[in-house]
Amino acid sequence: MLFGPYGTVLEDRGRVLGIADLHDPLKLLEGGVYRDETIATARGYAAVADVATTNAYRLRTLLRSGDVQLYREAVEAHHSAVLEALNGQRKRLFHAVGGTFDGSYDPDNAPSAEEAKDFHAEQLATAKGLLGIEVVLFETINTSREALGIALAARESGVPVILSFVIDKQGDLLSGEGLADSIARIDAASGSYPIGYSLNCCPVEGIWPAISESNGQRGRIIGAYPNSSSADPRTFDESDGIIHLPDHNVRAAELGSMAKAHRDLNFVGGCCGFDHAAVEALSRGIKSDK
Repeated sequence: MLFGPYGTVLEDRGRVLGIADLHDPLKLLEGGVYRDETIATARGYAAVADVATTNAYRLRTLLRSGDVQLYREAVEAHHSAVLEALNGQRKRLFHAVGGTFDGSYDPDNAPSAEEAKDFHAEQLATAKGLLGIEVVLFETINTSREALGIALAARESGVPVILSFVIDKQGDLLSGEGLADSIARIDAASGSYPIGYSLNCCPVEGIWPAISESNGQRGRIIGAYPNSSSADPRTFDESDGIIHLPDHNVRAAELGSMAKAHRDLNFVGGCCGFDHAAVEALSRGIKSDK
């Protein structure tokens, strides 16, 4: 079981506390309630999940504005917060980062492979110095060209990576590319450098078609963490996709069945709209179904 999202949970908590920017990961550097609530979110997930993640997804905007040093400081602060939340618990630790642009759901804005390779080199270099990080998890990628650039940059840096794609209900990338063809292309060009591939921030309905139709690439899909909503992710902004589960046990049953049918899935969880209760229900449902 993977940690759930920080952003949507902290945004909900911010509404309760009257702190509109509580979910802004850069605010962690101010300490106080921003650090306390981030740590509390991680502790809540740590009680029910096996794989911890950092809250660094949105920090890549600092790189686009040229604030490399601030980016590094913020990443290190989030890494420190997760370690404090774990308090010595033995968990796998993934460093979760995002794609080049904020418009994660707009394939037309995706960079070329070469542009992505150059941009993500800094994210990889920063991750390389973080204690205990097993892998860098690149989330919410929607074109094979950006994924290819990430894979090539990772191979040069020697950093282990997992590439996580957004898919639609038919199991295709938002660019319209087939998942199997995209994986085959990236593996051919990078010497199969990525540890594996994942699916996230997507309707749960698309996961099984994507896996079922991946042909010879099926074993390369090792993770899945869909949204709580079945809506196309292009219909809501990444910062306000808070459509909560009407019944946590429904998603638990759906993902539990998928995990049982596809034993190559190494980690499963939830993305936008999930909270601690939902992740706990998923954990119970999946582990009891093994």
